[in-house]
Amino acid sequence: MDERQPDWEQEQSPSTEPIRRRPRRSRRQIPVLPQILAGTSTTTLLIGLGIVMASIILLVIVGALFGGSDARTAAEATATPLALTAPPADFDPAFPLQLERPIVAWFAPAGDVFDALPTGTRYRAIAHYGAEWVQIELADEQGPFWVRSGDIPPLPLDSLPDLMPPASSYQMYLPEAGETVYAVAERGGSEPALLKLYNNLNSVQVGNRPLIVPQVAGRGSTLPATVIAPNAGNPSRPYVALTIDLEAGDERVTQLLDTFREQQVRVTFFVLGRWVEQHPQLLRQIIADGHELANHSYSHPDFRSLSDAQIAAELNRTEALVQELGGTTRPYFRPPYGASNQRVIEAVAAQGYLSVMWNVDSQDTVGSPKTPEFLLNSMTATLPPEALPGAIILTHCCNTHHPLPDALFATLHRFRELGLEVRTLSEVLEP
Repeated sequence: MDERQPDWEQEQSPSTEPIRRRPRRSRRQIPVLPQILAGTSTTTLLIGLGIVMASIILLVIVGALFGGSDARTAAEATATPLALTAPPADFDPAFPLQLERPIVAWFAPAGDVFDALPTGTRYRAIAHYGAEWVQIELADEQGPFWVRSGDIPPLPLDSLPDLMPPASSYQMYLPEAGETVYAVAERGGSEPALLKLYNNLNSVQVGNRPLIVPQVAGRGSTLPATVIAPNAGNPSRPYVALTIDLEAGDERVTQLLDTFREQQVRVTFFVLGRWVEQHPQLLRQIIADGHELANHSYSHPDFRSLSDAQIAAELNRTEALVQELGGTTRPYFRPPYGASNQRVIEAVAAQGYLSVMWNVDSQDTVGSPKTPEFLLNSMTATLPPEALPGAIILTHCCNTHHPLPDALFATLHRFRELGLEVRTLSEVLEP
């Protein structure tokens, strides 16, 4: 969509509490001095004035000896302005946090999509689910809900209870027709919420998309073993997945993110751990913009030449770097160079990752540098229009010779002309 992000409703400034004043007494209720003097003798008046003066002197002496500080405090309090600024009308100290932008929320614990929460929504954090998910309650007594930790201001997660049961192992599984997360979790020794959130599922129906089943310690699995590396998603929806192997660059990456933000598009970045180390602020921006992250290894080796232990080290090092910045690369992995085999797929799955390939290759790193026009055609015209729904597109970012930032706007526009939406990998795999 070409429209800019709409201006969301701004929070009203705090109001001022009205000052209530005591009604004045009428003049007839107040004795006037001439009336008092008219009925009083001179001797009596002098005696009375002497008593008053003596009382005042005594009070001053006593106040100076015993109550000086209290007197000053009282005087200072009296001098305080009465027109104090009141907190916002909807402020509740039990819900001290406030959303800075609209975000998506999911029902907890089941994980079904709830709705978008608007800017200014007040909430409190009550728990987290690993590094990626935070459970919140709203001031209007709705909830609890799941939100992504990257969608809200940073929180000290260590101070909140972690509801994610530790996974002792992982298993790849291709569901049977009609299976739900409940059935798969029961057979696989997992939990429905854990299975659903881990695989970024928006529905309890799992269809025929391959899953990574995180198995809870002490529970067995009766699921059959599966070895698969999907290269396409659901063809029944008008979606394509633009998946970007992010291996280099900074300014060109910023240009890319600006275009995605302007066009309100979110995609999946397969990040290299080495790049994350060099550009933590850009990774934080990717998370803040709502893009999906996936693992592309730490140092970009050919995984076929690595041992299972070395494969685990490459994956876990990148995941640890991303978690430190508030995100996660699970559950997707793309092998460097596309180099894989059955052993690699199994070793990667054992670490909790689904190997993902592609059915549209932009060819942007093959041979001589490519032009933006070449990239536009390779991403949108390699397959006939009727075969594009569900496509997983491979492209790269972003050395100076990579054409993606310059080709992106025209590419997004071309897909819209074809009636297709550019989405994340999880959305394209969704049944």
